[in-house]
Amino acid sequence: MQINKEYHSWLEACACLYLLSPLLLFFLLFASIPLAIVGGGFIGLAAWDICKGSQRLACTLPAGGYLAATTFAIVWLITTGSFGFFFQGSDWFKHFAVLNFLAGSQDGLYVTSGPEVLRYSIGWYLVPGLVLKYTDTGWQTAISGLWSLIGVGLFFGLLIARAGDTRRAFLAPVVFALFSGADIVGYGLTGFQRGPSGHLEWWAGWIEYASNTTSLAWVHQHAIPAWLMIALLMRQLERPTMLPHMALLFAATLLWSPLVAMGLLPF
Repeated sequence: MQINKEYHSWLEACACLYLLSPLLLFFLLFASIPLAIVGGGFIGLAAWDICKGSQRLACTLPAGGYLAATTFAIVWLITTGSFGFFFQGSDWFKHFAVLNFLAGSQDGLYVTSGPEVLRYSIGWYLVPGLVLKYTDTGWQTAISGLWSLIGVGLFFGLLIARAGDTRRAFLAPVVFALFSGADIVGYGLTGFQRGPSGHLEWWAGWIEYASNTTSLAWVHQHAIPAWLMIALLMRQLERPTMLPHMALLFAATLLWSPLVAMGLLPF
């Protein structure tokens, strides 16, 4: 397939930089000097090429529409536990543990003393962890919430750009937030439920296909890169200007979430 010379949008470029920034930090902060130079330089050149190939394309929605989408993203994040105003699930103990470790660590990504091991994908945590390292860990809820807001806001922007008309553009973020997985079908067929009352998404016992809102509440570190990557891939159907960088973006997704990378591989 011949790649056309049309530019991609600033939103697409920003989404790529968002996904690549943890990988860049990983090389610069935790790799050996030769690897940091090679890996960091390669990512930096790719980021420069992505930015150079972007331009401000015609908006499908007035500025007020994007403001409305951003406001909705803030409300959605707050009600699902980010920023600490509403209930935060038990997974937030793990989120805060990883952020505090990255903010306080002087010896890299792991420690050798003590019997405990915390092993986890660190893509979502690296940028807020670095900010917390030079500010105050008491800001962890606000800074991590802002980092997630940037990701969700970029995704909503890409979603709006595909909507086609003003009415669809306004409805797209709301429909996406309310969209559920297929669990209600499984629950209806089996009647099996695991976990808290009303938690219909654990009907299979060992796995769940969660709704978008549930994913944002419990596994935003997996959900946000998945949404952004799918949105970027869909844009390539119309303007395949980002194809030369997809392998690097996929590598960055591995740092965010190997599970998401496995799901993206067929696409």
